Amino acid sequence: MMKKRNRKRISCLLSALLLLVMSIGWSVMAMADDAVNKDSSKPTVWIIGDSTVSSFADNYYYPRYGWGTQIDKYLDGTYEVKNIALSGRSSKSYVNDKEYKELTAGMKQGDYLLIGFGHNDEKAEADRYTDPNGDYKTAGSFANSLYENYIKPAQAAGTTVILCTPIVRRTATAEWSDSNLHITKDSGDFKGGDYAQSIRNLGKELNIPVVDMTKMTKELYDTLGPDETVNLHAWTSSKATSVDNTHTNIYGGTYNAYLVTKTIKELGVAGISEHITAKEAPVKADVLKSNPDYKEAEYSGELKQSELWKDAGVFKGSIFGDIGGDPNLIKDKFILEGNEDGSIHIAVNGKGKISSTTDGMAMYYYKVPADSNFVITANATVNSINKHNQVAFGLMARDAMYIDVNDKSALGDYVAAGSIQQGTANCFKRKDGALGYGGKLENPVEAGKTYALKIESNSDGYACTFGDNAAISGGFDFKLTSIDADYVYVGLFVARQADVTFSDIKLVVDGKVVTGSDVKPDDNKPGDNKPGDNKPGDNKPGDNTPSTPSDTPNTPSDTPSTPSDTPSTPSDTPSTPDSDKVNAVIKADAGINIKAEVPVSGITFTEEEKKEIENGSTVSVSMEVKDVTATVSESDKKLVEDKVKEVLNNGVVGAYLDLTLLKKVGSLKEVSVTETAAGVVVKLDIPESLKNTDSSVERKYTVVRIHDGVAEALETSCENGVITFTTDKFSTYAICYEDVAATGNGQSSDNTINTGDVYNIALYVLFAVVSCAGLAFVVLRRKSVVR
Repeated sequence: MMKKRNRKRISCLLSALLLLVMSIGWSVMAMADDAVNKDSSKPTVWIIGDSTVSSFADNYYYPRYGWGTQIDKYLDGTYEVKNIALSGRSSKSYVNDKEYKELTAGMKQGDYLLIGFGHNDEKAEADRYTDPNGDYKTAGSFANSLYENYIKPAQAAGTTVILCTPIVRRTATAEWSDSNLHITKDSGDFKGGDYAQSIRNLGKELNIPVVDMTKMTKELYDTLGPDETVNLHAWTSSKATSVDNTHTNIYGGTYNAYLVTKTIKELGVAGISEHITAKEAPVKADVLKSNPDYKEAEYSGELKQSELWKDAGVFKGSIFGDIGGDPNLIKDKFILEGNEDGSIHIAVNGKGKISSTTDGMAMYYYKVPADSNFVITANATVNSINKHNQVAFGLMARDAMYIDVNDKSALGDYVAAGSIQQGTANCFKRKDGALGYGGKLENPVEAGKTYALKIESNSDGYACTFGDNAAISGGFDFKLTSIDADYVYVGLFVARQADVTFSDIKLVVDGKVVTGSDVKPDDNKPGDNKPGDNKPGDNKPGDNTPSTPSDTPNTPSDTPSTPSDTPSTPSDTPSTPDSDKVNAVIKADAGINIKAEVPVSGITFTEEEKKEIENGSTVSVSMEVKDVTATVSESDKKLVEDKVKEVLNNGVVGAYLDLTLLKKVGSLKEVSVTETAAGVVVKLDIPESLKNTDSSVERKYTVVRIHDGVAEALETSCENGVITFTTDKFSTYAICYEDVAATGNGQSSDNTINTGDVYNIALYVLFAVVSCAGLAFVVLRRKSVVR
């Protein structure tokens, strides 16, 4: 009787365990199926190309929108649209970007690939140029680049390719040049040809559908006329004269997306055609809206004549931006002069800078109408230069000019055929506040050498050349009309600590030579200062003193110090009436709560400041703190990211801050302090966005400082929500962190095993349950036998 009861119990238990195994097994398998189905739930429309296709984050009045950003408006939702087009890329250069790896790894059966290159393949630059001649088997040709890099991998993945010819460049005259239609001429070793036709031929040869955007946009622009096509393109300001003839706004981008999808439907491309919605062409009134966040710059193009610097031929002089003091009080730190031989001499001794957030420089400029084409060339002889990241010189074209003013907000957009970053950067630019670089010089700039410089405007933007290096236009393809829509300010500049003589200066505007080797100092337009008032004496490099005599003799107080490789600093620090350590007065952006304890003895003072202190004047210290996360330069980001990889296992860069330390002695002008002899203790409340909200992990913070092109991880502590670090240099700081498991068991914060393979989990669960069932059976059977 007992044995029967035991057998019954065992049978029930085994049945229950079997049901449990089946239930869990089917549940896990269902989860696995769901996960797999989710990964491939939608086919993808991939979109690649250049700036006429890509997305942007502009502050323009009518921001830039490539047609790839609007394609999803004409699809019914069946497809996931991934627009990974990138500005400035050609079919050759795009393969170096991470987006290319994403494309080749992600394409699958049933996907579609829209290709929109051409604008930059025609650039006469080794890194971007492809030859428009030859077929897809011809090495180095545009067709070969499209085939090998995109068509071949797509077809191997089962993805359908659709080729698009480039949109036209807008004509303001209703007359079409070859350049507008992507037909180029030979340029040195770079052969010219018809890029749109190359795509047409490729499509015909490989039986790939072609959307002829060159033909359709030309027809559209002919129909509308220049007065109306201006509304299809981006405007950097509220003035129509600021129109960007290459890049479309949201109306133009939408119209082009309409043309692309309409043509695909008409071509009957299998699979996707039936999912293109039947819509009419977009209406300007419905689509074209100005940027609600756009703020018109407070700027007047009516520039006064400098009272400090005489003109040099057609060029006018100025010192402006973050130059470190009242121009009238620090004029002896600058030299701006024209010489009898037509050369121009500019030198700066420890003032101004080109940094990630502010600019300060000496410049001779000329106003060029914004709708004109120009070329400026010069040879720059470097008499002396301090190897510092913020030292720069060269040719510059910019969208605003300021006359003899100390103002950190005097930024603007610009391109420079020059060098920075300790003489290693090959040309640079500023766009929407962010500083960027064209490339790196193989041989850093050296004193005593002469470098050929050139800036040339083109239909897309500008090409800059430094020394013997190839011209750079990638990333420089934007209009300089954001602030002053009527003029571009072109000239020669020096910043921070360099002495440069510019010779063989030639400026050509719309084919007319404005100035050449006959540049002479213009003695009829002096400011209040005579030449002798703002030039050093006999010890200038090259003895470039103009022959025009000063009407009044120089006095010791009027004679400037000669620029040297290192700024002069006092050998001792004055005593101050107050305690050595003071709390800096903080001027911070909203949301930033910070304190700084500054040892006054660590600050260097000038002789003038020392005298003020000795006469009883007080020393005040302040700190400006700005959140520069949105504007930090790509080069600084790279430095930080590399350092974070070095010091943290899974580090994250949370925010970038710019810390500027300022000193003020009595009634003297407040000036910035870039370095201190003793450390400043900084205490920063953790910003809300960087606080840890996951109790399963601990967040460890590290501050990385970028100064003079070097990233350094500072010793950082965090207690009671306050990050503390000590620093003696003031520039850009990155607040970084890493999360580690609070339990120390190595699991992720959600305690999941991140294998990425749901089927493996199912097998583990099934194995565990079956093992338990088997074990229970053995135990119960043994009990039965014993009884």
